[in-house]
Amino acid sequence: MVYGDGGMGKTTLVIEFLHRLLEGETQVKWRPELITFYTAKKTRWGLQGLEHISAQDVGVADVAVEIARLHSTKPLDRSWYDKSPKEVVQKLAGLQAQMRVRRDDHLVILDNTETMAKSDADIRALGSQINELSKHVGRVILTSRRREQIEAFPIQTESWSPEEGLEFLRKRGRTLKCQSITMAGPSTLKGYSKALNNKPIALEVFAQAASAPGESLERSFERVQRMQRQDLGQFLYDDAWNRLAPEMRHVMLLMSRIGDVIDQYIIQLCCRVANVNVAAASEAIEESKGIGTVTKIQGILQVAFNPEFSNYCAERTELLEGKTVPLPEDVSWVQKRYREFVADASAQVRDRNTRAFVVPSARAAWKSFHDGNVDQAFEHYEAACSEDPDNGYLYDRFAYALFSQRRYAAALEKAKRATVLLPDEPEPWFTKGMVEARLGHAGNAVKDLDRAESLGKPKHLCELQQAYAHVYSDPKNIERARQCVDRALRLAPKDRFLDRFASEATAFKNRWFRD
Repeated sequence: MVYGDGGMGKTTLVIEFLHRLLEGETQVKWRPELITFYTAKKTRWGLQGLEHISAQDVGVADVAVEIARLHSTKPLDRSWYDKSPKEVVQKLAGLQAQMRVRRDDHLVILDNTETMAKSDADIRALGSQINELSKHVGRVILTSRRREQIEAFPIQTESWSPEEGLEFLRKRGRTLKCQSITMAGPSTLKGYSKALNNKPIALEVFAQAASAPGESLERSFERVQRMQRQDLGQFLYDDAWNRLAPEMRHVMLLMSRIGDVIDQYIIQLCCRVANVNVAAASEAIEESKGIGTVTKIQGILQVAFNPEFSNYCAERTELLEGKTVPLPEDVSWVQKRYREFVADASAQVRDRNTRAFVVPSARAAWKSFHDGNVDQAFEHYEAACSEDPDNGYLYDRFAYALFSQRRYAAALEKAKRATVLLPDEPEPWFTKGMVEARLGHAGNAVKDLDRAESLGKPKHLCELQQAYAHVYSDPKNIERARQCVDRALRLAPKDRFLDRFASEATAFKNRWFRD
């Protein structure tokens, strides 16, 4: 299986290999007696621009029928055309046996198999049918823009470097007897290669254009650039685009309107507008690497769209539930929210534990929370936990923020994660104890607060929180709560925090000990 982006030379690689095999330039352990080449390609892009080769949908059954037709001296009877793909393949295997063509003597090339199936079910069926072909008819080499769901030795065509682009242009220049290429220096050719994204399909057209009489390299380059803007995107991305769900196309268009390189928070905002899961959007981009690259920089997701894909999306829209998307107001909303995020993320954090606020989303969460934008702050906290998942201090501060808004169930979930990540730190256990206390889980709260005290949290603070556990439990234990408050006040140090602590303890007594 040779797979990779459109225009990366998958078909060319296979054909070049076959030429070298047949000419004896490449030594192999096995040589076929018969080679069948079948392409399912529907479009091609070259010096004449985009050309439509075929509008017909084909599958493995069509491949088997075509091979049978090539074997036969007479027209095939109707039985070849009304059977399932598996039955047609088995029928072909029988025909080959009659003609004494063994499976191990036959090499079948299936080119551009991504056009043979679109839905997930069809893709799975295609893999099964190719397996049948490989078992009964011949050994198979397939090319696809998609990594097909089939057991095969995978060869991925990767992006070229400027050095590889230079080597290609040198060889094509000699073959085409193109003087302007053969006379150009290495740095010049590398520059053109890099400007064309070192993409084989574009470099081939560039070399062909430069080979025309009287053509300069610069005019040839400008011609290829115009052609790329016009219809290269259609050739490269139409099949991948058609495989995307309408909602996923919406989020791609939104992201492309924002910029070529977008970070995790823009992705989240666009997914929120389009009602698409962030993980699903990342997976969709990675599934067709020609769209762009997905990377993580210090744990933060980033997508870089390929220039051809950005051009492809520039004027494109999608009809979704009667609306033409993306809506201009949605693009403006994402841009506005992102500007706010950048401003919040650059704010100086004044918190007792700055270790919690390492990533930009965490700093934005802190700033939004202190500005009173609570829901926005919690969105930022969730994003920060995805970006910095092993930061127990972050989970602890998130839990405390939720606790302060009385979102106790959510706070307990984050507090539990903090204690797992920081089992020997007092703060996470103290926060968890406070949350358990408000939920009325007196036994767990006392245990957590005792753990916090043993790790260094001041005893008077733990005692006061245990008092809350006793009054919120069912049934209430007012006497135990009174003992805890008395001990807390007795143990409280006479420092600058005494007044605030005493005020809370007094308010507690006034509410719960009115007798």
